[in-house]
Amino acid sequence: MLTIYDYENASKFLLDAWGEKKKRNPSFSMRSWAKKLGFQNNTPLSLMLNGKRPISRKYIPSFIEDLNLSSREGIYLESLIEYNCAKDDKKKIFYYKRLKDLNPSNKVHFKEVDIHDFFKDPIHFYLLEIINQQGFKFEINWIKEHLAVDYSIQEIKSAFEKLIRYGYIQKIESILIREDSHFMNKVDIPSQTVRSFHISCSQKAIEILKRKDASEKTYEREMNSFIFNFNKENLPQAKEELRDFYKQFIKKFEITDLSAKSTYQLNLHFFKIFEQDGPIR
Repeated sequence: MLTIYDYENASKFLLDAWGEKKKRNPSFSMRSWAKKLGFQNNTPLSLMLNGKRPISRKYIPSFIEDLNLSSREGIYLESLIEYNCAKDDKKKIFYYKRLKDLNPSNKVHFKEVDIHDFFKDPIHFYLLEIINQQGFKFEINWIKEHLAVDYSIQEIKSAFEKLIRYGYIQKIESILIREDSHFMNKVDIPSQTVRSFHISCSQKAIEILKRKDASEKTYEREMNSFIFNFNKENLPQAKEELRDFYKQFIKKFEITDLSAKSTYQLNLHFFKIFEQDGPIR
């Protein structure tokens, strides 16, 4: 039996609900269900069920009534729809908290929201990488001593606790096991969280450049900047090629077994510094 509380995506829940209806009555068509729900035809409903169109708030009461959802389940479905449609971080977090309060098990761990905190600071990604190194020690003081960027004992400890709590790291006695590969945010979607992450990564690069440790070998890093004129009509293609570059770069050079002993950070910055057609700011 379907339960709305098991779903992270409203479209997937409604699609499965439709599948259950079809299983019980093979002759029941989507056209008939669309008409019952108040649609003029079945095309908009089909697009909504397949996640190709946002679920219209207009039809939420019809879905709730037709699927015989309780008041609490109906509010959960409505909140889930709002969560799936939310574009900014604040609204995403707001509906995430509401869903968690409404869920009887209080276990809502949508990965899209969980990484909200992670994207603010690269420390979480540093830790995810270094636990896969040969000779890694799960000792906070040892980790702090070997990090090239400055983090406090408490910051490192807090980051580990969060990664373990959300299931990105599994802790078996004194052994840490990483559960996920690389994280990728949605491209070309404005987000203050992702902006904060890139600011933090850039600041870490500046921190490395400012280091006056005479023992550090310059050949252990590669820093370049290129300034050139560019036709902004080529921007979509340029961004795609940059994305392809770092995917291929990681695929070629990343060590995925436990033989690595070093972790490196690669930053790609490509941005406009001058515009004739109007002020940038």
